[in-house]
Amino acid sequence: MDLTPTQIDLRIDELVLDGLDGVNASHVGAVVQRELARLLTAHGVPPAWRQDGGAPRVDAGSITLAPGAPADAVGAQVARAVYGSMTGGNAAGGSSDGGTSR
Repeated sequence: MDLTPTQIDLRIDELVLDGLDGVNASHVGAVVQRELARLLTAHGVPPAWRQDGGAPRVDAGSITLAPGAPADAVGAQVARAVYGSMTGGNAAGGSSDGGTSR
């Protein structure tokens, strides 16, 4: 039986970015959504997200960023942390921004 979804409805109602003054939160949110979609397409839906209701709240913990990190790098790292928290480990696929995780 194939459980691969043909469509995923991903909504981010609130994205809390403490300590990121000067970063465009809307842009970071768009990058998070795009990177999560890429991860879900490439690696599948984590089992915890397959339950009824999905994941109403996800705590991806903290991430460490280089000083002055651009919004694209911030969003990609946040998305990998969210996906990793739902799979019980690190998100596969490496960095989509050409950088290294810190």
